[in-house]
Amino acid sequence: MQEQAHIARNGPVVILGGGLTGLAASIASGAEIYEADEAVGGIASSDHSEGFAFDRGIHVMQAVPARIRKLLDDAGVRLNVRNRRAFIYSHGTYTPYPFQVNTAGMPFGVRVRCVVDFLTRPRGSRPENYEEWIYQSVGRGFAEKFQIPYSEKFWTVHLAK
Repeated sequence: MQEQAHIARNGPVVILGGGLTGLAASIASGAEIYEADEAVGGIASSDHSEGFAFDRGIHVMQAVPARIRKLLDDAGVRLNVRNRRAFIYSHGTYTPYPFQVNTAGMPFGVRVRCVVDFLTRPRGSRPENYEEWIYQSVGRGFAEKFQIPYSEKFWTVHLAK
């Protein structure tokens, strides 16, 4: 690996991949980008099918600092701003996303459990995996009612792994 790094420093620099990191590296270095897709953006882009848009990445670019927007604008990168209307269907109702701050339409007992578990969640220990981090961050109620099932669906693996 050390030898490859040495070769890259002494030869021409190119960027492989036009995701956000590739775009930033190109802006900083002036190096040319080679992208396998038809357009740049990586996981910050969306695929379109039958009138629907499917984001490739989760939580990508929810908030873009003004400095980063200016940098991208100066480089000629145009962002498409979308006002999200996402909902979670749980307990017979649609709850606006993010679930953790929009529980008003949920059954009263579910709301109470989520809030009490959040306030009394274990803290202080260092989580060893993503599942432990979720329990420590949002408490058992939010974890079991939303965050763990959602994350396992998205990542397709048990969160302890």
